[in-house]
Amino acid sequence: MTRSLTGSPSNSISSGGKANCLPSGGTCSLALNPSTRPFLFRLLQEGVFIRTRSGISIKEFITEYLNAESDYISKRISTLFLNGTPVDDLDYEILTDGSVLALSAAMPGLAGAILRKGGHLAGLRTRVEKKHSAEKAASGAWVKLKLFNALVPELGPGLLSRGIWVKASSISSFPAESNILPPYTDPDNPDEMVHVIVKAV
Repeated sequence: MTRSLTGSPSNSISSGGKANCLPSGGTCSLALNPSTRPFLFRLLQEGVFIRTRSGISIKEFITEYLNAESDYISKRISTLFLNGTPVDDLDYEILTDGSVLALSAAMPGLAGAILRKGGHLAGLRTRVEKKHSAEKAASGAWVKLKLFNALVPELGPGLLSRGIWVKASSISSFPAESNILPPYTDPDNPDEMVHVIVKAV
């Protein structure tokens, strides 16, 4: 469920580490600067929510929502997990409501080689039966996206500038920095969704 946030309406972006919020729309504008960067980058690793269409392929999702070109996807996004299972075929695997997609650059060691998409050691993975269900493209879907290691600074700022959704519970999990965003109209609802748009300064 999405709700409005308390705070004073503003059309400007705060550069001092505090969010400016539009209560009527439940949207916060926040600056990406040295004081907010650790908090926001940890949110990207914890997982943020993107509203998309059900049935979109992973490659389409990365291209459309992360503005990543095919060459970047091929060379930089080495490891992908969909609902905890490694992914090799980005065109075949689709996202549906509730999907959790994790993206990582190259991981070191034998584990990284085994988990790497299309890697020669992929056969050493534990076999997991996958179910590929067709979904109506017209229906909406919430996808939880996680970014790791080098992909956080490379893809994170662009994603944040286009807007993300986060749960109140994600923000409260970082108590030292949770005051960056203002109180919610319903603090007892941990599943409350907050829309955050971040701009670099």
